[in-house]
Amino acid sequence: MELAFSDVVVRLLAAAAAGGLVGLNRDLAQKHIGVRTLGLVSLEAAIAALAAIQAPGVAESADATSRVIQGVIQGIMAVITFIGAGVILRNTVTGKVDGLTPAATVWMAAALGSAHSGHG
Repeated sequence: MELAFSDVVVRLLAAAAAGGLVGLNRDLAQKHIGVRTLGLVSLEAAIAALAAIQAPGVAESADATSRVIQGVIQGIMAVITFIGAGVILRNTVTGKVDGLTPAATVWMAAALGSAHSGHG
C-alpha cells in the first residue's frame, strides 16, 4: 500500500499530537514524562508502523500486515519495558511503588502512535 506523502504527514502529525496531548496533561500535573517524551514515543511508533505496512508485499496480505505490526509492537514493548524498569521504584521504607503510571503512559503513547498509522 503506497500512501501519498500528504497522508503520511497527516498520520504522523496526528500521532505526535495524540501523544503530546497525553503529555500535556502530565506536564500540567507536574509529573515526569511529558509532552516531548510522549509525543516522540507516539511519533516513533507511527513511523515504525507506517514503514512496516508500506513494505513491498505486506499491504496485499492481511496476515503479513498483522505479523509486521505485531513485530513492531513487540519491539516497541521491549524498549518501553526497559524504560519502564528504569522509572518504576519501590520505596523500601513505606513499601509504596512509584513510577507505574509513567511506564503505562509511555506504552499508551506508543499504542496511540501505532493506531494513527493504520490502514485507510
